[in-house]
Amino acid sequence: KDLIEILTKIRWEISTFVEEFDWAAYENILKNISKNLKIPRKIIDKSTTNELISVLNNKKTFEELKVTEDRLFGIILEGDNFYTIFNEQIRKIKDYLGEKNTLKKSIDKANETNQIKGMIAQKGIVKGKVIKLLEKDYPNAKGVLGGKKDYILVTPMTRPEIVQYMKNAIAFITDEGGITCHASIVAREMKKPCIIGTKIATKVLKDGDLVEVDANKGVVRILKK
Repeated sequence: KDLIEILTKIRWEISTFVEEFDWAAYENILKNISKNLKIPRKIIDKSTTNELISVLNNKKTFEELKVTEDRLFGIILEGDNFYTIFNEQIRKIKDYLGEKNTLKKSIDKANETNQIKGMIAQKGIVKGKVIKLLEKDYPNAKGVLGGKKDYILVTPMTRPEIVQYMKNAIAFITDEGGITCHASIVAREMKKPCIIGTKIATKVLKDGDLVEVDANKGVVRILKK
């Protein structure tokens, strides 16, 4: 048991170091591109790698590429191939998935019972107010979580670049993940209650909701909306 705990801690430290280094390098590159081209970061974030290369090589401008701050941007993986889709294509897929949404019953039930269930990653019971960090918010994690303390972080999943903000949270709730996911490992290292794999937490909970995270039973109870 001691060896397993030691290996788990070493794995977490190594993976966190490597991932944080990669994300720091990535962020630094994009910040410099934004600064040197005098282009808002939101425009950079809505661009594909090929589009950025094209602009950097002075072949096209962002205006010619029709890249805007409100551009919808997605990637589809089919086998070993990646396809980039934009705007109307994404809206059609979103509408289709909305009609086929198998989570609707779970969302409705959670709203009726004021309870959400998930898997236990780290035990403990705490009460606090929710702050949501959605995928679209990751580039601006500092703006959402910076300076905040004693909140319950609700997010689709956690990533290395937000570990510094996870230190100020009292518990974590995620839509996705398993017992070896990033949120689980960090929660165990920080010894903070964590419920993962709820599938619907970000769809049911709102900023400011008062909740009880009962990570002994894997239940999130909504106390006040």
